[in-house]
Amino acid sequence: MPPTELSGSSLQRRMDLALLYPICLVMVLAAVSAYYVAAHFSRVVHDHWLSDSVNSLAEAIAPGPNGALVELDERERALIVWDAEDRTWYRLISPTRGTIDGSNDVPTITSATDVVSVGSTRLFESEINGERVRVASLDLPAARYGEPLTLLVAETVHKRTRTAREIVTALLVPQLMLTALAIALLLRAVRRTVRPLNTVAARLSAQSHSSLDPVPLEGAPLEVHPLIHALNDVLMRLKGIVDTKREMLATAAHNLRTPLAAALLHLERVRAADESSSQALTTAKTALRRAAHAAHQVLSLAHAEANAADPSTFAAVDLCALAHQMGAELAPTAMEKGHSLSLEVPEKVVLVKGHYDLLLSAAMNLLDNAIKYTPPGGDIIVSVCDGELAGIRITDNGPGFTPPVRGAGGDERFVRGPDSARSGVAGAGLGLSIVREVASRHRGRLDITAGHDGLGTVATLWVPRIRAPARAGMPPAQDHVHVLATNEQGRARDHSAQRRDEVVRPVDAE
Repeated sequence: MPPTELSGSSLQRRMDLALLYPICLVMVLAAVSAYYVAAHFSRVVHDHWLSDSVNSLAEAIAPGPNGALVELDERERALIVWDAEDRTWYRLISPTRGTIDGSNDVPTITSATDVVSVGSTRLFESEINGERVRVASLDLPAARYGEPLTLLVAETVHKRTRTAREIVTALLVPQLMLTALAIALLLRAVRRTVRPLNTVAARLSAQSHSSLDPVPLEGAPLEVHPLIHALNDVLMRLKGIVDTKREMLATAAHNLRTPLAAALLHLERVRAADESSSQALTTAKTALRRAAHAAHQVLSLAHAEANAADPSTFAAVDLCALAHQMGAELAPTAMEKGHSLSLEVPEKVVLVKGHYDLLLSAAMNLLDNAIKYTPPGGDIIVSVCDGELAGIRITDNGPGFTPPVRGAGGDERFVRGPDSARSGVAGAGLGLSIVREVASRHRGRLDITAGHDGLGTVATLWVPRIRAPARAGMPPAQDHVHVLATNEQGRARDHSAQRRDEVVRPVDAE
């Protein structure tokens, strides 16, 4: 299905954008409005001042015998045109005599297009020497001055621009601060609104195929309740399927293992009593043993996936004791294959928190693989690793590990690697699946690497360790090597044999 427009997007991000876009748009519109409002009021205020100036100057015009004139001395003229920021001009015009007083640079209203009236004064925009000016024009009556006159006062617009800028700043700065506060409050509100969804997501993420508990509705928004109900319905159906699968595997494995064990026992009795049928009975015994091993692996896998692997049931497990037990149990099998089997363990307690039976089953699967796939006369070492993580390590000098064909991880169920067919080893392809399942339940991992110089395989089951209390006065722990089984040459390869403090003690494999 092609991705939709909203696929992969965050609900919180979408809510943030849905709120931020309108706020930013409103802020831009507010800035534009503030600019025009500031420009308008700045123009109105200064237009009134300019109108007052032209009317005040009109009071200094008096009729004379030769016509009207401006009765101002030099000081009064300087006061009219003086300004700290703007430049000011005036001009008195007669229709018959032209410019009576002032500057000829002041434009007349005839060239203006946007004229504004303030009382009897008309104001318009123009330019003087390329500089923008605001001009006030006042028509004086002929009855008072003997002839019609026009008085013009022009000034530059610097103060108007500065005033408008100051008004905009005074308006926008508080608006920006309030907008920033509003955005922060809105984003905080969005996060508080989305937080229950994150809680629901965290509860779902904490689920595993062994728990699949319903997600509680407490703290979730009402709008999410239908989604939670639907998820809980799916979880309940999935839990039923998983439970059914577990029961089926456990029942099948249990029902297979008991009759297979009885059949093996009776075959052994018949073979001992009748030597003539020894070959056929031996073949049947081998087939039944393979079937029993497969049933045992299915039972182990079902047990690993059952509630017995609940972390709340875990206890302290000594890997050294576990290594001793697995080595003792599989030493006869190693001897039958003609292998040497050595056990390297530190003379101390290496504790992990876990399920003893599951860890033992996983480690025995690794050792069983090494015994089966290593050619006769091979060397196998079982060692206990102690560091930030603790682990059981199986080292052999067999053909090496090749992942199964169907996947690259080596954990495909019921799929066996290509070396199985070449070696003639039978099996169900569940061994590594059991190990990885147990490692996952213990928050550990399975590492499979090539041995020294690329020969053989090193398989390590890592599990988080717990620290054992140190005993005062005890010397540092040293690795001890126990030879559990020797091959026909009577040798047991030991990678740590060069250590001077090593102690080698033979152990009766039986």
